[in-house]
Amino acid sequence: MLRRLRSWWHVQKGAPPSSPATLPVLETPARDAVAALDEGAWRRDPRQCGLADMVFSGWCQAATGELFRGFTVGPHDTVLDIGCGDGLAVTFAAQQGARVLFCDLDAEKLASLSKRLDERGLAGHGALLASGERLPVRDGAMTRVIATEVLEHVADPRAVLAEMVRVGHPGARYLISVPDAAAERFQQPFADPSYFAPPNHVRIIAPREFEDLVESSGLAIEERGQYGFFWFVWMSFFWATRDGAAGTTPTMDQIAPPYHPLLESWAETWSRFLELPGAPAMLQAFNERMPRTRVIVARRR
Repeated sequence: MLRRLRSWWHVQKGAPPSSPATLPVLETPARDAVAALDEGAWRRDPRQCGLADMVFSGWCQAATGELFRGFTVGPHDTVLDIGCGDGLAVTFAAQQGARVLFCDLDAEKLASLSKRLDERGLAGHGALLASGERLPVRDGAMTRVIATEVLEHVADPRAVLAEMVRVGHPGARYLISVPDAAAERFQQPFADPSYFAPPNHVRIIAPREFEDLVESSGLAIEERGQYGFFWFVWMSFFWATRDGAAGTTPTMDQIAPPYHPLLESWAETWSRFLELPGAPAMLQAFNERMPRTRVIVARRR
């Protein structure tokens, strides 16, 4: 796996790949760190293992221009990412040549992402300090709209979806994801109470409810998917190893080194699994039966 990831790193730096295989994009912080990691460090790092798991699960496929299966991004697109976080989707879209707007309520994350894009020479991007309920974007301006792991955080998902539809051009494509309801309910007895309170998850969205929200907003569903068995298990172990209250810090911002040995061990186990010849089929089965996240690709009518 380390050899493959290093080949992806060199592709993004402009050097020829070591293999003609599909070349997905690895994003910050993984892409910038892979070249310096020894194999042991790579295998124990949950965030980087999680990025590799995403790639193996169909995300960030640079060779086909797909951020996720069925959701292509190219130079002709104008992209809006709502709740952009650390910017994996934004950077992928910018690397595909798209013009990108990204919004979040965290000014520091916006500034950091803007700086990283500039440092990589990726032009045509803009940051918006805004919520999904009131987007400072004109009607019909976007050909691609992204909201991954956003709806579970907001007070009114229908209002956010209405804004997403408003800013989309007729025929625009949408990539929307939420945590799987079964995975969320499994964690409820074990998670810190703050995980199910603002600014974290304020609602659990069942699969049928998720589809109803999307379709009632005026979007037509074109693709469904699920992934994240690795993260489902990892987060369960994360709660088991917690020894104190999380406070009001967003949960994902708490996932940083030093990691508990159990969490490092799971990342190492999973990285070795992904190297096996039979891993793709089994990974798909894991993701179908015990996903962490559900994904919808939709189109504005």
